[in-house]
Amino acid sequence: MMALWYDRVLNFHGQYGARLSRKQSIHVRDQKKVPHSVVFQILSPMLFSAPGVHLEAMTEIWVDRLTLKVPWAGFFKGLGEEWDGYRLFVHFSLNLHLFPSKI
Repeated sequence: MMALWYDRVLNFHGQYGARLSRKQSIHVRDQKKVPHSVVFQILSPMLFSAPGVHLEAMTEIWVDRLTLKVPWAGFFKGLGEEWDGYRLFVHFSLNLHLFPSKI
């Protein structure tokens, strides 16, 4: 019961301005986009905008410094699958480069 009541307090249950979605902030009405640092803006195109995509996904998961286990686990599962795909690609590319076939 304590977890249920704590969840109600965090989401302002029954009050004006209550959180109706996990992606909705209850503390800031007009959320402004925070400008990215110069380093982020320079490195993002070099990394094919992957940092921006991951940052956007993280801001949807982590609202008001709160996160839920299911979206958090899903995000990192997808991230791990993405990294596995890159790992396989790099493995095969290095094998072709280091051990070229003699045809």
